Amino acid sequence: MPVLRSSALALILALAALILLSVAEPAGTAQERPIRGRTQIEFGPRGELIVDGERRFIRGGYRSGQVDTLADALPSAAEAGFDLVHDYHFESLDIEKHGVKRYIQDARAYLRRASKLGLGVFMGLPRKAVMNADEETLTAIVNALSDERALWLWYIYDEPHPEELSLGNAERVYRLLKKLDPQRPAIMLTNRSERVAQYQAYCDLLWYDRYPIAATSVAKSSLKPIKEVLDSTLKTVGGNKPVWAVVQAQDNKGSPKLRKRAKKLAMPNDQNHRPNEADLRAQAHVAIASGVMAVVYYWGPDSWYSMKTDTPGIWASLGKVVRELGALEPVLLAGTAPQALQMTSGDASVVSWTRAHGGKIYVGIANTDINAPATVAFRSPDARGPFSIKGGGDGDLEKTGNGEARVRLGPSGVIVLAAEAQAPAEAPATGRR
Repeated sequence: MPVLRSSALALILALAALILLSVAEPAGTAQERPIRGRTQIEFGPRGELIVDGERRFIRGGYRSGQVDTLADALPSAAEAGFDLVHDYHFESLDIEKHGVKRYIQDARAYLRRASKLGLGVFMGLPRKAVMNADEETLTAIVNALSDERALWLWYIYDEPHPEELSLGNAERVYRLLKKLDPQRPAIMLTNRSERVAQYQAYCDLLWYDRYPIAATSVAKSSLKPIKEVLDSTLKTVGGNKPVWAVVQAQDNKGSPKLRKRAKKLAMPNDQNHRPNEADLRAQAHVAIASGVMAVVYYWGPDSWYSMKTDTPGIWASLGKVVRELGALEPVLLAGTAPQALQMTSGDASVVSWTRAHGGKIYVGIANTDINAPATVAFRSPDARGPFSIKGGGDGDLEKTGNGEARVRLGPSGVIVLAAEAQAPAEAPATGRR
């Protein structure tokens, strides 16, 4: 029976080839994943990102990782726990000098490396092309890259003002993106309330950055402005589009421009860096207290100071905080507690958020004062029994019982507590899962 023997031999050889292929994977990091088709991006009703049908609380970073080496830095961002990354290389690339093909080549390599690491990218468009509404250049870029899996969001512009990016050109660029790539959201970053009103119509996702720790006046700095500007921005937008927070990871003592004016400033190091770990954590929880569903950290370039050689401890702290937020993601995606938290005593510097998840009521409390401790007592009508600590940093549960608690927070202190919920055990589902 030569035919049967030949078929059996062919089957055995095919199986062996499959086994060899599975063993002989190309060399790479353990985190690398195969590149599949285009990622589907949507928003949930609370402004959370939905990635291929999965609701996410996004932890983003404005750079590729710990050092300014473009794609080679991406593994450090993945290891730190970021979901979403970016690199200013693409905004600053001189298209007139290097050509649009160079941009596309660099961007494609960057996006594919990010995809293998499970990272999404908010891809910056060339600054000059956006300012000039250069439709030919932008069309070439969007058409070449729109099917890349790691491309989650287009980043239109960074802190625009009409003298640089006219409202007419902002509208033309946004309309072009919606025509060429209608399913992918586009971002505009603002840093002043009047810019929110001017540019909110020309994006799908509005970001606001507020860096409240001043290098020359730490004693007078506070995290409260983060909540104030986010509350104001959410009110201005009125639910028409999501608002996300961009928060401070850089120490402005490293700014070359500032150092020219204030020559006595010490260079940042792990001991004097502000924000420190507590500040990094508290900023995220202050933003969450406003209701945003993502936090994006900005840190400076290597020309300021190196996160790798000058402040490796701060980089480690940033990763620790990002991973903590990742562990809290199921809670943060849950609905808020049905009834408002009742503060019975405490400091005006304290802000809070609540969630109902898995039969428990969660309460997050953050101290916006970066220099002094705070104490607060509260009651949750939705909780029964005592609270217990589930996370945070520099916070102590001093007393608890019957849905009540008293906590002490250090400067920029955060505490996350949980207690058994009153029936019904879970808040109504919000958004897709």
